[in-house]
Amino acid sequence: MKKRIINTLKILVFFLICINPSVSGQLTLSGVVQDDDSKNPITDATVYINGTTIGSSTDVNGLFTLTGVILPCKVVVSQIGYNLKTLLLTDYSSDKLIILLKQKTIQLSEIEVTGKNTRATNVAKFSCYFLGSDKWSYKTFLKNEQVLEFKNYSDTFIEKTDTANYVILKSENNEISQDENTVLQTKIFDIFSVKAQAPIVVDFPALGYKISIDLVNFYLIKSPINTICKYLAYYYYQPYEFKSKTTERKYQRNRQEAFYDSRKHFCRMLFHNKLKKNGYLVISSIEDDYASVQSQFTNLNDFIVYKNENEAQIIGLKGKEFYIYSFYTRDNKPIDMSKPKEYKYVSVDEFWLAHYSALTNKSIISFASDTCTIRSDGTIFDNNIMFGGKMIKKKIDAMIPDIYIKNE
Repeated sequence: MKKRIINTLKILVFFLICINPSVSGQLTLSGVVQDDDSKNPITDATVYINGTTIGSSTDVNGLFTLTGVILPCKVVVSQIGYNLKTLLLTDYSSDKLIILLKQKTIQLSEIEVTGKNTRATNVAKFSCYFLGSDKWSYKTFLKNEQVLEFKNYSDTFIEKTDTANYVILKSENNEISQDENTVLQTKIFDIFSVKAQAPIVVDFPALGYKISIDLVNFYLIKSPINTICKYLAYYYYQPYEFKSKTTERKYQRNRQEAFYDSRKHFCRMLFHNKLKKNGYLVISSIEDDYASVQSQFTNLNDFIVYKNENEAQIIGLKGKEFYIYSFYTRDNKPIDMSKPKEYKYVSVDEFWLAHYSALTNKSIISFASDTCTIRSDGTIFDNNIMFGGKMIKKKIDAMIPDIYIKNE
């Protein structure tokens, strides 16, 4: 009798989970995609959750269904000939989504006649800055580079710099003016921009999936001092069909290794206060009263304020720069650096003397604002956190969907 009651309760709980999305955490979204003007259904439009394997195509009636959705999420709707549509969903609703797409306005763009060598150079440059340049990035295959359009040009920007000194400036009407707080400098930047006439398809056989990418914009801005890469894109992951458990385990190992030592992995471990456990040490350089530079260990979690279980802010580090050292084994697995008996953190010099032969990668993190936001999955809310060194070589290969990443 008791066993029968327990089984009945199990069935009841299972039933509640299935019908109540707030219990299971996973939703089923359904809707229709229509032309904004005619309200006619749009067939074969791709509807997906950005950065996941969850996606579908609309049927002849413009209908779609997405299962396993977790909020909050960004729904992306893509169809050739229409403007890309995105929707940020934060609350659950059982109502069917009605998504209207606007047809693209046909514009005659400038035609730039270039040779094969020039195009090959442009494709290589785009691949380096968008797909990456580490060992895993080199295992990606851009399947339809013909959809890419490139443009190289120069533009002028006015740069504003704080200063404590008086400076003499020329205004637009050539009058001389003085400002004791700022310096305005006119600089010419070389710009390399890329547009895509259709979703970009990237094959990643080492990780076991293809990626369809809707590229919104891409700019490579080069100045005499540095180069800045800015882009916006949405990603739909399409895994290979299941072959065998052995193959799937190989994919999983590769995905985990590709994810390690990336910006997203670092921020994810920072959020969960697991940097040392995952092989990361953060070191800062300070100048003492005698103009001598000293290095010291830094705990970035001392500067974190948690807003909720999914979002945190890094406070008070504007203009600060830190070195990130990642320690790994010979098979590229992170070393647990939190073991007190093995690793002493009395001083940086003493630490390196004891572990001079350790395998490490070096990266840099800096902050452009006093308030920088990170999320629990390792994503960065804005552009106020910047990286340099080894980590910036990792691009698309390290953007692994959460379902493929085990909890460290």
